[in-house]
Amino acid sequence: MSPLRPWLRRVLAVVSVIAVLPAGSALAGTPGCTGDTTIGAYAPSLARFFLRNSNDSGLADAGSFLFQATNRIPIAGDWDGDCDDTIGVYDSATARFFLRNTNSNGLADGGSFLFQEPGRIPIAGDWDGDGDVTIGAYEPTTGRFFLRNSNDNGLADGGSFRFQLPNRLPIVGDWDGDGDDTIGVYDPSTGRFFLRNTNSAGLADASFLFQLPNRIPIAGDWDGDGTDTIGVYDASTGRYILRNANSNGLASASFLFQAAGRTPLAGNWDNN
Repeated sequence: MSPLRPWLRRVLAVVSVIAVLPAGSALAGTPGCTGDTTIGAYAPSLARFFLRNSNDSGLADAGSFLFQATNRIPIAGDWDGDCDDTIGVYDSATARFFLRNTNSNGLADGGSFLFQEPGRIPIAGDWDGDGDVTIGAYEPTTGRFFLRNSNDNGLADGGSFRFQLPNRLPIVGDWDGDGDDTIGVYDPSTGRFFLRNTNSAGLADASFLFQLPNRIPIAGDWDGDGTDTIGVYDASTGRYILRNANSNGLASASFLFQAAGRTPLAGNWDNN
């Protein structure tokens, strides 16, 4: 196994391995679910989530709470199909997911289970368009995705395939507004996104640069139009930079939220 590139080691050190979940994107595939995706932040050393109901600077008005142990990796999704996205964490040492159906401290009532091998990067999306978000994993050293259609231990029944080169960072969204979430990757060394409209190996359906290199990718339906688009997070400043199109260009929103060096996430926390 070849060593991780120096820039990837730096990124992983900052965010305890990236977990970028455009969980609100899955709402496009849920009948009756509408709304904008908004941002959040996770402090690994505190095990604390900070969620916000608008894409701008301000207080964590959607919730500020502890969940599970410190130094885990945050994820978010509509685990129970009720149109609200809620949080979860992944323990990279054991490959265990802990999911919660409300944005508050408490038990993992959305599921606690193992999936794949330790040390992978967790992802989540509505892979089959049934309205429920389920988990997946990305293996950086091979560039392989493992997707599952239920939130429990088992085989990668949603797909197992490679996409692009190894040692990139995974991203998920409904890039074409068809109701299914599909994968993508971000190359921190160049700032280039590679997005795919099917969960399979193949060419990128969209490939473009956005902002400076060595940022952290995020995605969501920032404007509520039913299609997910990309963004980046600058860990050195705590700045979110969002775009309403999957192309190179100016930011549609740029703002600070919480302290620098946290882990970004996104979801529709209030179904609005």
